[in-house]
Amino acid sequence: MHKGNALEALVDTWLETGDLFNREADFIQVLELIGIKDVEYRNPDARYEKTYDTWLKIQKPFDTDNVNQSFYDSLSEWIDNHDMSVYEKETSNADFWDKNNQTPESWLEKLSDDIENNVTHAWTVIPDFVTDYLKEQGYDGIKDKGGKGGGAGHTVWIPFSSEQVKSADPVTYDDNGNVIPLSERFNEDNEDIRYQKRTDNSANREILASALESTIDTSTEEGQEQMKRLKEYKSSIKRIATLEKQRADLVDKGMELMRKKGNFKRCRL
Repeated sequence: MHKGNALEALVDTWLETGDLFNREADFIQVLELIGIKDVEYRNPDARYEKTYDTWLKIQKPFDTDNVNQSFYDSLSEWIDNHDMSVYEKETSNADFWDKNNQTPESWLEKLSDDIENNVTHAWTVIPDFVTDYLKEQGYDGIKDKGGKGGGAGHTVWIPFSSEQVKSADPVTYDDNGNVIPLSERFNEDNEDIRYQKRTDNSANREILASALESTIDTSTEEGQEQMKRLKEYKSSIKRIATLEKQRADLVDKGMELMRKKGNFKRCRL
């Protein structure tokens, strides 16, 4: 059948038969026995994790701490009134963390257990039908907690679209290696992490200032001093926004001049 082709014979014998199921990397040892060296195994399920500094735009997050029986009933009714077959996807991945393995019935059961035990474990894996339900309710992301299985607790923010996440790197490059001007890189309509529309941060600062103000205890001397500094900060918000815009415009002009002169090249530090 594979006369003269030892490689095809080995593939049929070791891989196609399933003898090395979930141990495909061991096939490299078989190849070495017949003199085939320097073979690299590329695992299709490999993950190359990295932490990125980013800007994140979530204006109305759903807080998983607010899940109650009313939410469960509303979601359950929404599921009953929608065609769930559109969410069925073929997958050979038996990974518990794969959202495509979550059926409405199984996920609702986990959600019910969460409500009973006052935990949020179901939200570790969020199926698309849950995301679509939340979108219809006007939410554009999720606020959850990390460290549920151990380790330090922390806040987890989950956006609903890639357009909401943008790189916070001071300089980004397009596919040709050219510097992306700030006036272009902040493009909210582009799902590329390097592009997003530039927005005025003054509104965010006012929200932050108001939130901080509600936490200050003015009955103490320290609290009164904190309130004084906060008021000074609030009065400077518009001035800061103006300076930021002026700085961004100058950076854009400088990059454009350098691009025209042809003396701005990408380098790796």
